[in-house]
Amino acid sequence: MHHPNYSLIYRIGCFFLFLCSIFTLIAFACPYWTHSNFKTNKKFSNIGLWEVCFEKFKHVQDDIKFIFSGCKSISSAKINSIKNFLVPCNSDN
Repeated sequence: MHHPNYSLIYRIGCFFLFLCSIFTLIAFACPYWTHSNFKTNKKFSNIGLWEVCFEKFKHVQDDIKFIFSGCKSISSAKINSIKNFLVPCNSDN
């Protein structure tokens, strides 16, 4: 059986495609993408694609002045009032 010789550019492209696929899989699997620097006075500890963790956070523009503590899902109904603050590109209200 004859195996075609693939060009170097094709092999490099396949390698980077595989590498990017692995990084994308890791990014979607990680619960937190960033965490707060404790030297600053931020009221969140972690923010990720799926979940956000608060430490006695009260949003200034929140009408109900609810204090958020603990980890919540981004799609949770409890954080609907501050969802535009957390996910600015979200068009849902």
